Amino acid sequence: MKAAEFWKDWTRCTGKLTWRLATPDDLPAIRRLRNVSERFLKQPQRNPSLFRVPVLLTLVAENERGKIADCVYFEAQVEIVKLACTPESLAESSQLQDDVALWLKSMGIETVLMKVLPEHKPQMAAGIEALGFKCMDRVFSYWRRLL
Repeated sequence: MKAAEFWKDWTRCTGKLTWRLATPDDLPAIRRLRNVSERFLKQPQRNPSLFRVPVLLTLVAENERGKIADCVYFEAQVEIVKLACTPESLAESSQLQDDVALWLKSMGIETVLMKVLPEHKPQMAAGIEALGFKCMDRVFSYWRRLL
């Protein structure tokens, strides 16, 4: 994995925490952090495999006693960019969704994003929802689909 090679010997002290590349040995401590977050936020947190795609990089922070106090991971997502937006092209390109979703899942991608320009929102919202996307904002500009 290229991220592991790049970050292999990297550390960064940011004050009281020292950050480094996470390893599988850190998983019990990361699970404890996730459990604390879930109790604090009163909702379940995502639990991806932190050492394979779509997660590209996982870093942990150790406190002054060497205990893992934080974790951050960077996850790949796919953003759809549509060049032609005629009614015909929208209808016909939607027929590609099963093949594209299968291919993306085979690569480990789990999330697809779509942004809609304000002037196109009214005519596109129903079609985007029909493709399995959920609106992620109040103005129908940001859409997400989990594969």
